Amino acid sequence: MFLRAKDCCTNLVVFDPDTVQPVTEDVVHDSPNNGWRMRELAEGIHYTVVNGEVLLEKGTHTGSYPAVCGTTPGITALTTVGVSRRPRHASS
Repeated sequence: MFLRAKDCCTNLVVFDPDTVQPVTEDVVHDSPNNGWRMRELAEGIHYTVVNGEVLLEKGTHTGSYPAVCGTTPGITALTTVGVSRRPRHASS
């Protein structure tokens, strides 16, 4: 059972610290008008809970689409495969 306080956003990631590791970043063209985003995946993550609802279970989307509360600079969207971030540009 997962409990959260009323009107509070609750995000949680359950992972195994011995097996969690990043997977190579890639570019995904799945936004409208062939828009692109960087996708950053990881192995060893068992559950991702967004706003109190299980979004991913062992890498598989549960069919839930919980709302995202608030904003974080640089994050454009929570997706079924991870977090989409604005591309990082090197300084000139």
